[in-house]
Amino acid sequence: MVLGGRVPTSFAEPATSPLTAQNQNRDDLQKQALAAFNARDFPLAARFLERLISAEPGDYVLREALGQCFVDGGGFAFGTNKEASEKAVREYSEALRLAGETVSDRKDGNEILLIKARLLAGRALAFEVGLEYQSALVDYDDALATALQANAPNDPLIVNQKANVLAALGDWQSVRAFPNHHTPPP
Repeated sequence: MVLGGRVPTSFAEPATSPLTAQNQNRDDLQKQALAAFNARDFPLAARFLERLISAEPGDYVLREALGQCFVDGGGFAFGTNKEASEKAVREYSEALRLAGETVSDRKDGNEILLIKARLLAGRALAFEVGLEYQSALVDYDDALATALQANAPNDPLIVNQKANVLAALGDWQSVRAFPNHHTPPP
């Protein structure tokens, strides 16, 4: 997505960058973060999201988006894979905490469970970036179990990622048996 003709082309911001403008509003920053993310300029997207978070520290969706920047950018954009993983895990953990505090009064029970499942799956992927497979496995299991509580079908991406983690751990027996787990009753 191109926003206002500006396509991020580097990690550095010119002096006239929209990031330094004094009168940016939330919608503009969100659009710029999305444009940078879509252009795969994850450090720039992260900077826009950090600005948004500083203005709205209780917004779990912004924390989730920042965590996704760290996952997708990985070590290429944020130092090492371990550093990117730690940052992503921190953001997803904060998103989980904030979601637990803020969505219960605005969403129904199943929707809350699905938000939690999505955030757990994101954090599991963040653990994978840092090769922390046991932690990833725990979060994938929790994500699938939480979605099951909401009577949601298995998300094929989560099922695939969990199978990848099991394979990385050398647990081929569980990989072969896995598709039969966490299937909601008819």
